[in-house]
Amino acid sequence: MTISTVLFDADGVLQFAGPLYEHFEQRYGWSAARLHAFFDHVFHERPEYDGGLTGDGDLLAALRAALPEWGWTGSAEAFLRDWLTLGAVPDPAALALVATLRRHGVRCALASNQNAVRARFMDEELGYRELFDERFYSAALGYAKPDPAYFRSVLAVLGAEPGEVLFVDDSEANVDAARGCGLHAELHRLGDRLADQLAAYGLPGLAEGATYRVNS
Repeated sequence: MTISTVLFDADGVLQFAGPLYEHFEQRYGWSAARLHAFFDHVFHERPEYDGGLTGDGDLLAALRAALPEWGWTGSAEAFLRDWLTLGAVPDPAALALVATLRRHGVRCALASNQNAVRARFMDEELGYRELFDERFYSAALGYAKPDPAYFRSVLAVLGAEPGEVLFVDDSEANVDAARGCGLHAELHRLGDRLADQLAAYGLPGLAEGATYRVNS
């Protein structure tokens, strides 16, 4: 069956960590380990954020409650802004692949676990609303990967058969869940060439070993 739609995970596939850790170390004296521990606390222990990935919870309220406990003397809004703007840098080569596929009639969608705040930032400030045919953020769907209900919801919106859809993610658990729902799925590891992974499915406009640029 021909692939009509490609679902792309965001973090680890289309975008990568920016200068977030260096910035927090140099400006605020927070090491990468401390920043990781703080986010783990907020995302998994703060009741204000409970259910954040599936559309519930209030990230800013969680930050306002947690930051003073961790010795942060600035505003929660400043912390949030630094995290959003410095924590994700889109990969131009990956986005060029998306543009190439769309020009050749392949539907391209974002399939990403994100809270509502970061999803809005990615849509509005990273331009993902215009770059993709659909965006399936977990906060909007009410389900998060690897829950099979996430993939069933995506297929329902697409109106596509599972065998028509290819999913690319850097999480083995997410890839396994997608395959369990009948989708084609590829695990993208650091160092893998995304172009070659996609070209292996015979998608139009792509050839193994080719290089793609944003405006090509």
